Amino acid sequence: MLSLKRLGTLFYVVTPNATTFETVEEVPNYINEVSGRKLKCLEWKKLKSDEI
Repeated sequence: MLSLKRLGTLFYVVTPNATTFETVEEVPNYINEVSGRKLKCLEWKKLKSDEI
């Protein structure tokens, strides 16, 4: 489930402390997280446009 904190990273509404990491391994894979949601959103839009 998408939390408000994760939603904030999508729209760059985050504090520096929330996006600062000591090592590269600690950095979440934002690309994979957003890609899946974006595809679902696009599929939903396509379904809605097909209904019209």
